Amino acid sequence: MRKDGSPLMCPMQRERALWSFILPDYSEGSGEGEPVSKSRIIGGPSPPSVFVGRYGYPLVRIGPSVPPVEGDTTLFDLPEAWSNRKIEEVLSFRLSMITGEKTMSIKSMSDRFVEEVRLLALSSKPTDVEMILKKPPMPSLRLSELEPPQGPRSQLIQMKLVGNPSIERPVEKVYEDTDMRALEAIAYLYTSNIPVSRIQRILSVGGVGLKRQRKIVPTRWSITAVDSSLSRLLLKEVKGYETLD
Repeated sequence: MRKDGSPLMCPMQRERALWSFILPDYSEGSGEGEPVSKSRIIGGPSPPSVFVGRYGYPLVRIGPSVPPVEGDTTLFDLPEAWSNRKIEEVLSFRLSMITGEKTMSIKSMSDRFVEEVRLLALSSKPTDVEMILKKPPMPSLRLSELEPPQGPRSQLIQMKLVGNPSIERPVEKVYEDTDMRALEAIAYLYTSNIPVSRIQRILSVGGVGLKRQRKIVPTRWSITAVDSSLSRLLLKEVKGYETLD
């Protein structure tokens, strides 16, 4: 029991409580509840958002995350804009996004599905996506100190980009320049005012680096790699400043 008298909850209880807040019809009986959507066809404007799992590497689960809603969903996958938002609002963003996944090799850079996921990840604006899933997605919540909360997932049968991705010039430049090293590309995007979360997403789909070295990178690893690279660059810059007396 906490100091305020409220009971301590195990991770499963916390997950159920959060789902009950976001999805009032969530059932605690079996721990599974009702499907988030009764349909296997999910469509909506992806923020854009892409997830790449790390288990099974070098075979990884990859796919788009799509909230079946209308309107501007940019904030759903933009952590830089969450500082003034309530945690319930952020969880609502994340739990409303349904991820469709396919298992692919990290070297499947020329696969048509991977190319569509990459185009989505390169986009700077929400892009309409339609997914056909194997089964209706069930309630699910994954929390980590290293990446944003992840909501429902289901095996993906088919994905279609309904809208046209909007790709900014700096992003297009690093994607097309296959002679630019990944570290150089990350620095260039950062100095071009591309949000760090977007740089992480671009790296995860193999959107930067030397041509022969490009590959799919698990989301968690891409977050760590970009943060580490930018930290070293900024530290080097700070060390070059004059000291204050």
